[in-house]
Amino acid sequence: SGKYVMVMGVVRSCSPEPVLRAIKVTDLSENPVHKNMWSLEVEDLHRIIP
Repeated sequence: SGKYVMVMGVVRSCSPEPVLRAIKVTDLSENPVHKNMWSLEVEDLHRIIP
């Protein structure tokens, strides 16, 4: 499974993989609204990334 988190920070680079300098990480896993959105966001990501 995993954790559903929100990361606030600065993008350091984008190639070949994104590198972030995180300032704040918030666990949203237990919030029922966010829990329902998680699968939809993963599905959306799979449509964007070939």
